[in-house]
Amino acid sequence: MKRARKPDILRAFRTGWWLLAAGTACVAASDDPPPDDGERVDTAVASVPAPPPVAELRPKLSPAADTVAQRLVFAPTIQRAFVAAGRRGRLLVDLGRVDLDVARPASRLAAFREAVAARSPVPRGTRLRVRGPWGADDVEVAGFDVWNGRIVATLNAPEHVLSIARQADTLVALAQAADTAAERREGTCIRTTEDTAAARVWAVRLDSIRDSVLAVLRETQRPPSPALAAAVTSRSSRAFGCFERGSALLFVSLHAGDYDWARERTLLVDSTGAPRPIEVSDFRFRVHEALHALDADEDGVDDVAVRAWTPGGGGTVVLRLVNGRRLERLAAGFAWER
Repeated sequence: MKRARKPDILRAFRTGWWLLAAGTACVAASDDPPPDDGERVDTAVASVPAPPPVAELRPKLSPAADTVAQRLVFAPTIQRAFVAAGRRGRLLVDLGRVDLDVARPASRLAAFREAVAARSPVPRGTRLRVRGPWGADDVEVAGFDVWNGRIVATLNAPEHVLSIARQADTLVALAQAADTAAERREGTCIRTTEDTAAARVWAVRLDSIRDSVLAVLRETQRPPSPALAAAVTSRSSRAFGCFERGSALLFVSLHAGDYDWARERTLLVDSTGAPRPIEVSDFRFRVHEALHALDADEDGVDDVAVRAWTPGGGGTVVLRLVNGRRLERLAAGFAWER
């Protein structure tokens, strides 16, 4: 009777072990003497010293600040763009959230500021370029504070920027690390404001477009349950600006419940009053409300700052207009949850 052949994989395994044993025997039989201990160099150890642990690179915190630091959640370190917004006369930059009430007592707030100063991805003294509806300015991070559960940086900014922040809490801008070698591009856009005769003429046309879009939405989009259908409400907003292929952006939406059901349409209206639907790439939020136009990326055409909502929360977003066809998120901040 013929013996069954061993599987190929088993033969390969055993052959490998024989080759390894033969190689080891050859090394052991070598006539070359081992190097002298005084001449031996352990390159694996002597080449580069091991870096110190991350904990040793961070400033040592007081016990109270160390406790607070464990409740800080900063934006990812790779993030380069942040939302800046006017809040009670100050221009603040959102850096993350704190999962602890640190506003009181004063000792806890001091510990919070110590912890943020030591851990912030944007250190005190960092120069930022802030782009808003007025244009662009370079500012400096002066310190840190808390706003409605958000970790914020306070800024040393020009007086004209602070004046705008004091006048409107709806001011939104984009903050990025300042490239000191790059010159600021002065915008040439002259935006239509709501209180001008041209804006009033535009408002009639935009209201007509809004009503038409709402009528189509109500006819074609239905909530999945009678309870939601009975609670449907509408929202609309607009922003005038020097947009690529348009002069105004119009947001129109229906929603019900806590934004559990929502349908939104966004249109770019050109100088003749003709609307064109555009896509909004902002998957976190379902409904948007235009605040104002701004050139967030200094490409010479306007983008838009918006409030946004999703089930259980909301936030502030800067959307960049791409080729006059799509709005995509540049940065989001000042998020809140119920």
